[in-house]
Amino acid sequence: MAALKELTSKEDLDFLIKEFYKEAMSHEQIGHFFTEDVQLDLVNHLPKIAAFWSDILFGSKQYKSNPMQKHIELHAISPLRKEDFAVWLSLWKKTLNEHFIGAKAEEAIARAENIAAVMQYKLSQ
Repeated sequence: MAALKELTSKEDLDFLIKEFYKEAMSHEQIGHFFTEDVQLDLVNHLPKIAAFWSDILFGSKQYKSNPMQKHIELHAISPLRKEDFAVWLSLWKKTLNEHFIGAKAEEAIARAENIAAVMQYKLSQ
C-alpha cells in the first residue's frame, strides 16, 4: 500500500473518486443505484463529481449542475434510504482514510457528512 498523502490537487480528487466509485458500484447495498437504476456512465460522470468536490474543497468554481435535483430524480426511481446514505458515507470515509491524510481529507469527510444530512432532509420533504 502506498503511503498516505495530502489531498491537494485535481489529480488527487480524480484518484479518490475513481477509487470510491469502484467500491460503491460493486457494493451489495448501494451498487444498484449506479449500475441498474441510472446505469451510470463513468466517463461522463467522474469528471463532474471531481468538479463538484474541487469546488467544495478548493473553491475552483467548475461544477455547473444541481446535485440535489439529480438525487431527487434518482430517489423517484429508487428511494434513497438513511441506510444507503450511511453506506455511501462509510465507503467515502474508508476510501479517503486509505489514501489521504490532512486537513483537506478531514474536510472532505465533514462536508460529505453535511451533504448526506441535507440530502436526506430534503428527500424526506
